[in-house]
Amino acid sequence: MSHYLLSVGAYRVQKELATLLISGVLLQPATADDFSGEPFLLRLALSIDRASNYADTAARLASAAYPGGSADNPAGDGFPTARVDAQGTPVTFTTINAFSESGAWISAAAVTSTFHTIDHGVWSAEYHYTKTIDSDNQEGLTSDLRAQEFVLGWSQALSEDLSVGIRGRLVPAKIRHEARFIDVGMQPLRHDTDQFGGDVWVGVMGRIADKVTAGAVIRLGWADTDNTIKNLVALGPIPPLTELSNFDDDTQIRGLKFGLGYQASSELQMYTDVQYLRVHSNAGGALEVGRFSGGAEVKISPKVTGIFGGVYDTESELTLGVGLALRPAKSAKLHITYQHNGAPEIDREFGNVNYVNASLAVQF
Repeated sequence: MSHYLLSVGAYRVQKELATLLISGVLLQPATADDFSGEPFLLRLALSIDRASNYADTAARLASAAYPGGSADNPAGDGFPTARVDAQGTPVTFTTINAFSESGAWISAAAVTSTFHTIDHGVWSAEYHYTKTIDSDNQEGLTSDLRAQEFVLGWSQALSEDLSVGIRGRLVPAKIRHEARFIDVGMQPLRHDTDQFGGDVWVGVMGRIADKVTAGAVIRLGWADTDNTIKNLVALGPIPPLTELSNFDDDTQIRGLKFGLGYQASSELQMYTDVQYLRVHSNAGGALEVGRFSGGAEVKISPKVTGIFGGVYDTESELTLGVGLALRPAKSAKLHITYQHNGAPEIDREFGNVNYVNASLAVQF
């Protein structure tokens, strides 16, 4: 009888916890009403939006009007001044490493290849693999991200001063986040998420004056997630690693970005972007952010270019980037960059996050 009563009590507690979890109350360790108290998965989505598989963009930070293949704008590949007549196929290899104050280390590798055609525009294909090397978060628990990205893009010059482009991405990912939650007496819970999503970017880029370019990008994204929440320690009669809740959720991302570029001379280029981004899920609610970014490239010598930039957002967070573009050979270009405070959206879990990126572009 006592065993029966214990089982019934555990079931009732588990059912009550599941109701809270599905309603979204426990999707974040809600101890604050500010941005950092919003659901972790929503803030993570905003943070990942900052990442680029090109190191020069990670340093410049503004690129909606950048007339080149590394632009955030998919129309950059096909912009007339970005086209190359050299035979062969340019391939870019990138390594992205995020180091956090908590001790976490997330590493990503990306490869991009671009194909220039005479009559059918410019095509690009990308593959990214992201893996967590060290998963320690601020609470001494685990936050782990593993993902793959498959990207296909197309861009076409409509005239000598105008291009359009579209880029699509598919992302299967696994996310594990452990944290202490006030609703269960600050006991730790584990939130595992299996995610499959996609994004589409549509862009236009034009030259509006002799030395001035302008660009605009619309982003539409979605993700289906399967979420499982377990307790890491016993919760009364409920033993550790019991599945407290399992629920599906849908997430949508909507974004707009506008940019201006000023190619002052062959030695100096300056860029600025304004961005609005909103992410919404059925369980977690909605979260939005605005960002203003500016950056420049300064040619130091025929083989060395300095790159720097900054982003300031509506949460009063400042991100800074700096880097070098080196040309070790005629058919190769190397970018090495550093980014400070590159993921302020997840500062609560990881503390300050800094990026060290490198890209090698080779003409085969």
